[in-house]
Amino acid sequence: MIVLNTIESIVFGLWFVVVGYYWLLFGYYLLFRYFENKSLFNLAVALFFLSLAIGRGFYVVFDFFMVEIRDVFSMDWFILY
Repeated sequence: MIVLNTIESIVFGLWFVVVGYYWLLFGYYLLFRYFENKSLFNLAVALFFLSLAIGRGFYVVFDFFMVEIRDVFSMDWFILY
């Protein structure tokens, strides 16, 4: 079971704020800016923010949950007779 302490919960929430902001910027540049004037630059900026959001999502999963996954798959708990 994954239990987060207070500091980890605050950091977890702040990372979701950052990722949510990246999603908002992606949506703004794609839906409002790109379709308004069909500029390739606005499409590139939208895809840039999409890649940042996806990358931060993977980082959040790695930073908060990989320790527990490593503990489950480690051989420390398994005793060979």
